[in-house]
Amino acid sequence: VLTISFLFAGMNSAAAAEDSTPKATYIDTQPIVVTATRTTQPLSQAASSLSVLTEQDIQEDQPVTLGELLLDIPNVDVLDFAYISSQISIRGSNSSQITYLIDGMRQDDQTMAGNRPSGIFIDPEILKQVEVKHGNGGIGGTLAVTTMNANDFLKGTDRNFGAKVKAGYTSDNLEWQKSAYAFGRSNQWDVVFGVSRRDSGASTNSLTGKRSKADIDAYSTAAFGKASFMPNGANVLSLSYNFDRANSESDTFYRYEQQRVTGKWEFERGDLWNLTAALQYAHSKFHYVNPDPFRGINSKDKFDSVSGNVQNTSYLNGLGRHAVTYGFDFSKTSQSGLVLDQTTNEWDKDSTRPDADGFDGGFFVEDEYKI
Repeated sequence: VLTISFLFAGMNSAAAAEDSTPKATYIDTQPIVVTATRTTQPLSQAASSLSVLTEQDIQEDQPVTLGELLLDIPNVDVLDFAYISSQISIRGSNSSQITYLIDGMRQDDQTMAGNRPSGIFIDPEILKQVEVKHGNGGIGGTLAVTTMNANDFLKGTDRNFGAKVKAGYTSDNLEWQKSAYAFGRSNQWDVVFGVSRRDSGASTNSLTGKRSKADIDAYSTAAFGKASFMPNGANVLSLSYNFDRANSESDTFYRYEQQRVTGKWEFERGDLWNLTAALQYAHSKFHYVNPDPFRGINSKDKFDSVSGNVQNTSYLNGLGRHAVTYGFDFSKTSQSGLVLDQTTNEWDKDSTRPDADGFDGGFFVEDEYKI
């Protein structure tokens, strides 16, 4: 793997230069996780079996897909390495039995009842941390990823804004990868946006065993933007947007496109109020073409979801220290399928993937008790 990257750190403004950032007197290097109990805590104190990949792990591995990154985690199997269909299995579970989270927001299963191999799709370039919880939270487990912000890009510097441009070539799947990001921060704002592009030819067997042979050309584009506003010490408002498009071409043709908008509000005041409320809208489209003269098909699918959660953690004392977390999650989804009639050349409803709607919701309460 050959990778070349450049980091341009912008000069601080005169006003920002006058501010002095206090130097940290102690740095805890162990990862902070949230998947174990819905509350932030050091990995060493997590009450569940967790595997964590940090930002350093991701940078050193330089994965082409999220699936490749997970292969070094015990009891995690990847059923496919393609951009569109990275199917993840934890301890032998089916990929649809895993709870998948992006920045704390649940992502609905979009495999169209198994008829479309969308799987898990997110560009590794924007990942800060990956947590895998073995069992509990989902029949197979939980996969949670955290994306980067401006502070992550500027970590270890006294700069307030900058840019990163990266280009690389991977020989075993003939891939060129290019990305560019711009980011900035202030006392109240944290903003980052960027785009990544991957173009790969037929993949071959890797010496590390991380890719199987597949005569497939693949292309993907991922755009990402996140802005956080901190008007005071008690509130944080954030808004993020993701756009992903991937094509896979061999004997058949797949195109997958997703847009996702997420808003979040975080509020902290004393021990009683540590509140988080989030809302997400996701829209996905699939296009599949099989030109086989006997079994040929040209179909389209659409998937929409609105999901959200509200939770609060109150810290109480009583024969020990309690962290009581309570709230609710919900998700409303809809899907539809179309197929091209070969005789009329018109799009019709597809009986194999009928229009469908679903709602999933529930309340939860948890007491984390330390004696």
